[in-house]
Amino acid sequence: MIVMKMKLPRGERSKVGYCTSNGELLFIMTQKDSGGFTLYKVSGENIIKLGRGTDPKKLESSFDVLNEIRK
Repeated sequence: MIVMKMKLPRGERSKVGYCTSNGELLFIMTQKDSGGFTLYKVSGENIIKLGRGTDPKKLESSFDVLNEIRK
């Protein structure tokens, strides 16, 4: 597990922010210039790298993102 301050790694662009219904940011999906995707969990002022892959939908389902933001 990699924990970083809210700055994304070089070469990654934020594509999607997953927020709760009250606007709290819980997850960030980024895309590298080469095409791969990375999913991060937001924890306070830090981001925690959860996983990488080529299919963003697969990452969402692997970490149950949609159910987490509905809580």
